[in-house]
Amino acid sequence: MTKRILFFIHSLGMGGAEKVLLAYVKSLTSSGDYHITIATNEDSGKYVLAQEAATFATIVHLDFKKGGLFAKKIFSSFRRRQIINGLIEDSDVVIDFLDGDFFKCLNRCNKPKIMWLHSSFYNLEGRKRHMRKRCENYDRIILICQDMLAELQHEQTGWLEKVRILYNPFNFSHISSQAEQYEECSSLEKKLLQEEYILSVSRLDEQTKDIEGLLQAYANALDKGLNKKLVIIGDGPDRDYLESVATNLHLHDRVHFIGLKANPYVWMKHADTFVLSSRGEGFGLVLVEALLLCGRVISTDCPVGPSEVLERGRLGTLVPMG
Repeated sequence: MTKRILFFIHSLGMGGAEKVLLAYVKSLTSSGDYHITIATNEDSGKYVLAQEAATFATIVHLDFKKGGLFAKKIFSSFRRRQIINGLIEDSDVVIDFLDGDFFKCLNRCNKPKIMWLHSSFYNLEGRKRHMRKRCENYDRIILICQDMLAELQHEQTGWLEKVRILYNPFNFSHISSQAEQYEECSSLEKKLLQEEYILSVSRLDEQTKDIEGLLQAYANALDKGLNKKLVIIGDGPDRDYLESVATNLHLHDRVHFIGLKANPYVWMKHADTFVLSSRGEGFGLVLVEALLLCGRVISTDCPVGPSEVLERGRLGTLVPMG
């Protein structure tokens, strides 16, 4: 009998959690024993990842417009709730895949429900309201590294018995194969690939990342004789701000913001050094990918994943935050 699994996630853009979700969906559907539905707040159809996910799962967008007359807002809210309830009713298991974002929608869910945490619990408490209450409301809580569990044990939370650890999956042969594919690269990018450069792959969102700190550290390194360019792959709400920071630091001819890349692995393979500059991680997916393709890795020692991934500094350099 086919099991029906319903995933909730804010979007299917190019983030780490979204990549992990796609990996699970591909694996589950390959057996033929599961039917997968993914419900998102945003229509992410323009992203390659979302397009690929649509070949394996049913995608449902819940992006009803909030503007307009009060009556229209009420109707949109009712219609959204109606659709969510229908999806839950048609599912055997419900998974809130990104840090309890759909907590309110699933408050009365009568199916087995799982929350997947992808960030340090301390950081989540600072960014999201009622995290402890959210966790109490789920039947299982999935963590993605041992250090995340250590945080919760220190806090002595009352729902530790619900917790399980499941490390992120990797298809190393696929990553290595993608590192040889250059179709996405323009002629100018292929030229840049031949130069010596430091690489960062990150969502450009200073609430969770610290690209501004990376730019400042890079400027300081240039003053001390560093002669390598900095390539930043990614996009996000703070891109314009970060580009202005680079300009103010007189780095406009040294730093290259090249946007989202469906295949960042080519860039990892050719990079001299890979840098993760973050205020908080759950695992640090890109660190494992960079260790495979680049080998030389530097990361901020932020809570919680990088230190565990880099084996407390044995596999790469850990630097203090800030």
